[in-house]
Order: sequence, then C-alpha cells, then structure tokens
Amino acid sequence: MPRSSAAGHFTIQKDSHLLMVMKYVESNPVRARLVNSAKDWIWSSHREIVGLRPRILTDEFSIELPKEWDKYVEEPITEKDIDKLHQSVNRQSPYGEQSWQMEVSKELGLESTIRSIGRPRKRVGEK
Repeated sequence: MPRSSAAGHFTIQKDSHLLMVMKYVESNPVRARLVNSAKDWIWSSHREIVGLRPRILTDEFSIELPKEWDKYVEEPITEKDIDKLHQSVNRQSPYGEQSWQMEVSKELGLESTIRSIGRPRKRVGEK
C-alpha cells in the first residue's frame, strides 16, 4: 500500500489523492477568479512544473504527474471532490480511500477525525 505525504495538518494518500490536492492548490487562483489559467498566476509553482520558469519553489515529486499536467490542472474539480478534500482539511483527517483512511487513522490515533460529528443517534427502541 502506498505510504502518505504530509501536507499542512492532514495526511494524504500518495496516489490520485495527492494529485488531487496538488491540482486543487494550483487551481486556487482560477477558482478565486484572479486569473483565467493556473499558468497565469505568477506566484504559483505551476509555472515551474510546466516549464515556464526555472525550478526554485519545487523539488522533484515523489509521485509521477500526468504527462499533460497543465491540461489536468485546468480540468474542473467536482464539488464532491472539493467537499471531501475540505472535510479532511477541516477535520485534519487522512485524505484517501476509505480503507486507507481507516488504517492510517488507527495507526496515528486519528480515529475521531473520520467519525461523524456529534453523539451517535439512538436506535429505534432504545431509551
């Protein structure tokens, strides 16, 4: 099973989930309507990754990027994917496939970050 990478205060599964986080970060200026394309944001590492300026902000990645990274970043992210990512950020829970989340949460003592918030609902017939 692929290990994880730490980003901020939550753990990310090193697969398509890490790519999604990278895409999310690099497309933030577009979602905020500051630029029309991620490569237009001059402070972004995206310009380095696509070869528009020398690499000084980023190092080599521990995961292979899609061949057409620029096009991948420009594709819209679904609301469902954004919501899942925001939940992991807000709850500081591992971001990845459910089975991986459960395994890593147990390993790191983060089980409470993947549970529903609040008290469990009473079942029918319980007092």
